[in-house]
Amino acid sequence: MSVALFRHDRFVFRSEEPLEDQPRVETIMIASYQVEHLDEQLFSPYRLRTFDNSFEFIAETLATEDKSIYLIVACDTAQSVIPIVDDHHCIEAIYLYKGENIVSTTPLAEKVKGCYTDFRILANQLMHDIQFTHENCQRSLDL
Repeated sequence: MSVALFRHDRFVFRSEEPLEDQPRVETIMIASYQVEHLDEQLFSPYRLRTFDNSFEFIAETLATEDKSIYLIVACDTAQSVIPIVDDHHCIEAIYLYKGENIVSTTPLAEKVKGCYTDFRILANQLMHDIQFTHENCQRSLDL
């Protein structure tokens, strides 16, 4: 039996229900660039890909054509990589995680969901957004 985390407003709920209504793991890519000390368990059951090299990060992101992509990028490196990958049709959302400097997210990209200083809040929001996107797709298919 799997455990899922769901965020509603400011509360996180744990569910012991089976994950039949969850997006399939193989259809989701979560990738981080220049973010240190990630707790991969926060993104369970999805696999987290981590990159320190901008070329590898950009190449892998742009080469992915069969997954919904959620990116986590260090704020201080965001302006160098986001303009390159932002238009890729598979990117659902981009989350910025602060290094030391919080940059303005407005001019970067429409897909940027904000700059977070608490990684657990970022992870909860990302997982919520995956679930929300999946539910909207399911509703569309049901129509």
